Amino acid sequence: MTVDAIVNGVAQTRSIVIVVNGPCPTGDTILDDPATRAGLAAAWAASNSGSAPASRLERGAYTFDSTGVHIYRLSPVDTTDTPCRNANIPAVPYPGDPLWGEHTHLFTLGDTLPSSCNPPGSSPNTMYKYWNTYGGTSGGDWFRSWNDQQPLVAVDKDSIYRIYPYPIDSNQTPIGSWEYFPKPGWQANYLSVPRVSGTCVRI
Repeated sequence: MTVDAIVNGVAQTRSIVIVVNGPCPTGDTILDDPATRAGLAAAWAASNSGSAPASRLERGAYTFDSTGVHIYRLSPVDTTDTPCRNANIPAVPYPGDPLWGEHTHLFTLGDTLPSSCNPPGSSPNTMYKYWNTYGGTSGGDWFRSWNDQQPLVAVDKDSIYRIYPYPIDSNQTPIGSWEYFPKPGWQANYLSVPRVSGTCVRI
């Protein structure tokens, strides 16, 4: 909003950015940001979420501040992307200053994951389930948020999650890979809200 006025005979102009919340506001400025909602919706639509589990593909986006206006851009598909992992590397040049990333988790709690989601070195017959050990965001999500020092947003079939950067810890697995997870107390930097609230659909 821009206001032009004459004050004591002097022309002056003042501008402020007004963000109009989307449906079913959560009270969280990131989750209620229209660019966040639009980015999540676009990423979800591009994820093949209704396909067989092995045919789904996590997609990511970033929200940018473009001269005071928040916009989103879908990140290109990376060769390492799977139904359970997404590099979410924004394309350059950036259209503004990156504020936070968002991405999809294409399952509901308790779903059996396709074998392409198994950790490296897993037995081919081992089956894993989608679970919310760290509140619906993975240890890798917490690592990314801490590494980037930016908030991170994820959406699955049931909920939307927002985390703020929080110190992480790590363990080396028997096969030599690393697992990352937030240190105790992460809940203070975490928020989860349902995708559907009554008759209102957020994403």
